[in-house]
Amino acid sequence: QVYSWQVVDYIRALVGLYENNYPETLKLGLLVNTPSFFPVFWKLIRPFLSERTAGKIKIFSKDGWLPILLEYVDPSQLPAQWGGTIVHPEGGPRCTHIIGPGGDLPDAVSRGGGALAVDPEAVSCFLERGRSMEVPVRVEVPGAKLHWRLQAKDVGFALWRVSGEDRVQVLAPRRIACDKDPEYGQMHCEHPGTYTFTFDNSFSWFNGK
Repeated sequence: QVYSWQVVDYIRALVGLYENNYPETLKLGLLVNTPSFFPVFWKLIRPFLSERTAGKIKIFSKDGWLPILLEYVDPSQLPAQWGGTIVHPEGGPRCTHIIGPGGDLPDAVSRGGGALAVDPEAVSCFLERGRSMEVPVRVEVPGAKLHWRLQAKDVGFALWRVSGEDRVQVLAPRRIACDKDPEYGQMHCEHPGTYTFTFDNSFSWFNGK
């Protein structure tokens, strides 16, 4: 999701806070094992850094970072997996006793916990990159109430009413990101017809959702 506008805006805001409130606190930043698309992402963020700060950040794909790291950190302070001498008490280079291994957040402590994933009435769909999808719902009776619940990772969402050749916008298109907590909505349908939910991923060049 690195190309998500929400991610980019968040990083820009974070960089702005850092530059405005905590200048000159960074001695060296090493970015290691960066993916192939990182140079594009870096070009989006780089203009928001001062020249002095940007000059302290070194970017590496896989090789070449260890000699620079050892100029600043003694091997006795580094795990063996990072070129140091510290090993796990039970053996092995991965020092999980001092460095958390990371991973997915357990559902027990996650907001929402993926509620719709375990709902037997929920329907799961995959929206490919650069594509959009429509879900029509037929409303026969005026005044009927239309309900929806959805979970999605950064997709466009809108609602239209289709009657014959007429297509009327009911909910304006907007980007939604509710992959942790479902989004709930409802409306009174004053007119019968086909109400079409649209989900848009046409802005994503790389990620299906």
